[in-house]
Order: sequence, then C-alpha cells, then structure tokens
Amino acid sequence: MTKKISQMEKITPKYLSLSNLSQHSSLSVKTLRAFLCDTECPLPHYRMPRKILVRIDEFDDWLLRFLVKTPGLDLNKIVNEIMDKL
Repeated sequence: MTKKISQMEKITPKYLSLSNLSQHSSLSVKTLRAFLCDTECPLPHYRMPRKILVRIDEFDDWLLRFLVKTPGLDLNKIVNEIMDKL
C-alpha cells in the first residue's frame, strides 16, 4: 500500500544546496561560500561531486554562534541617574 502525500503537506528537505540555503537564510551564495572555508567558524557542509549541501539543522546550530544578545534596559538605573542630576 503506497501512501499518497496530499498537496497540502509539504516535504521539508534536510539538506539544501547553497542557492536554496541562500533563500532560506537571506545570505548571498557568495557569503555562504566564504563561510565554508572560514578559519574561525567554518560552515559545516557536505561536498558532493559538483554540489555542496548543507544540513538545515547544522546550519541553524552554526548560525546561533553569531547571535548577539543585547542587555535589557535597567529602568531603575536610568531613573536613578536622572534623579541624581536633578
């Protein structure tokens, strides 16, 4: 018995080519290629004959290394600084 996939269901690939990853990430193919051989934090990839593939979950993990966390505003500190100036 074969299982038919309805048109509503989407198959999400586990691996993307650089051009598809470019669309997924909003980074250019040129930028992605540069990250492949980055000395500090290379993008994990699989090199096939004439094709480079990147696993989506590995890309997402790799991208987290570039997450910038900004500290939250300390409203008490701001209010105290303003009050001290008055």
